[in-house]
Amino acid sequence: MDLEQARTNMVEQQIRTWEVLDQDVLDLLYVVPREEFVPEKHRALAFSDLQIPLDLEGKATANE
Repeated sequence: MDLEQARTNMVEQQIRTWEVLDQDVLDLLYVVPREEFVPEKHRALAFSDLQIPLDLEGKATANE
């Protein structure tokens, strides 16, 4: 998976289409390693417009 392309696609096709146009917000979305906050099993979904399973404390689950 090309993470940089996935990140760009997310910002351009998901975020901007909801009229999120604040450049500071967009810049952060490009630099925050979103994929590192997703369990390894679901890492391919990190940039998808889908819900990722969370545990009861609201954290991404490592064993889902």
